[in-house]
Amino acid sequence: MASPASVAAKSRARRKPIMVMKISKTASQWKTILDMSREILPDMRIYFFPSNDDVSAGGDGTTIPAKLQNFKGIIAVGTDQGKTVVVQWMFPKSELDTDGIYECSRLCVEQVNTSFLSGVFRAAPNHHQLVLSLDDESQMRVRAYDGDFAVILDTMVNLRIPKEEKLNVLPPMAYNYAHVMESKDFSNRLQRISCIEGNDLWICVRKGALMFYAEGDYGNMRLIEPADDARLIKCNVEVYSRFDYKYLTYAARGQTLSPSVNIHLFPDLPIVIHYKVAGLGDVCWIITPKASEEDMCPPTWNDEETDVPSPVDSSSTPPPPAVAHVPLQTEKQRGVKRRRANDGTQCAKKQSGGDLEGGGGGDDNDDDDDDAGAH
Repeated sequence: MASPASVAAKSRARRKPIMVMKISKTASQWKTILDMSREILPDMRIYFFPSNDDVSAGGDGTTIPAKLQNFKGIIAVGTDQGKTVVVQWMFPKSELDTDGIYECSRLCVEQVNTSFLSGVFRAAPNHHQLVLSLDDESQMRVRAYDGDFAVILDTMVNLRIPKEEKLNVLPPMAYNYAHVMESKDFSNRLQRISCIEGNDLWICVRKGALMFYAEGDYGNMRLIEPADDARLIKCNVEVYSRFDYKYLTYAARGQTLSPSVNIHLFPDLPIVIHYKVAGLGDVCWIITPKASEEDMCPPTWNDEETDVPSPVDSSSTPPPPAVAHVPLQTEKQRGVKRRRANDGTQCAKKQSGGDLEGGGGGDDNDDDDDDAGAH
């Protein structure tokens, strides 16, 4: 006689799943996105929107904003325990279908453990097809297939119905002020400034230039990205915001997701770090700035430093002393000069010797004269 667990498993297998999604080429991107979030986000709320035109079908009372009534795809939102970081995914069906298939019969809202789901994706080998299916009992099945379509991984992920069912989504381009830079450069800047060992990182914007500033017990460092029209800088206001360095490093791990990253800034508003992932959609990290302290002054730019000496006027400085130019000599020329010097030395010795002999004879004659006069 079959056990109740096996009977329940067979009945679930016979039921048609609510959602089915096939992933092939973007499996590595899914792993990266989950790895970025698993250490700081305990859970993520995932909204599976129907692939048909009826978004309200089976919505279970979930409140959907009017701007998302026609959305088809997956939206995920996660918040850390301190309500400082919000991570948001927006994967439309049009992007998901370029890599595989996304089908969903009705709207489903589920909550999943981020660390566990990340471990499931890491367990799946790379370059293999993944199939995710969702049933009515809040369970998601993840299967991996090899090249011969044989199952090599089969995992059941227990989901939970979230308490809050109100969806608040920040559009990826909500800010009109952005700095576009290469994602690898953004990651390198944060790695270079990590030697300061500070907990805070200032991100400042002035006249289109972007500055990263950190201060620690042993000193400070500022990295400045000069204004460049090729970077599509759109920030026309000055921004001085202080963020937790740890959260920015997590957001910078997405350098493999997209060749470029959009950094959206505005005074006294959270920073939005936006990646546009091919085959998936938008991945946004929204980080709230730290409150400004009364005794803390924002960092200054290089041209605002009062202790930096002013550039020296070249017109008022005396020219450097002239250095005599000594031409190079050949070995033959040096030999000739050496012989001439030796000949001159010998002539001087002979002349000095003759003078000495003549001087002595003169003295003798003087003595003879003296003797003759005496006689």
